[in-house]
Amino acid sequence: MLEMHCAWPYRPGKAGADMRTVLGLDRLEEFEGIFRGKCIGLITNYSGVDSLWRVNVDLFMDRGLRIGKLFTPEHGMFDTAGSLK
Repeated sequence: MLEMHCAWPYRPGKAGADMRTVLGLDRLEEFEGIFRGKCIGLITNYSGVDSLWRVNVDLFMDRGLRIGKLFTPEHGMFDTAGSLK
């Protein structure tokens, strides 16, 4: 099972200089070969976005990657059911 963690520190140049956080979805291109040709099960919720606020499901599908199962919280991907309470 491959886990793409939400963030990791990126340290260009000297230690501590210009530290920034890189989201796992922003690195999708690096791991695309692992997903290509596979049926993907994606565990996600409304917070599954990249640094440009693009939804993870769209990012996978735009690259032609096949999502076979989408696992979301009981209240749905965007909490539409929870807001009706």
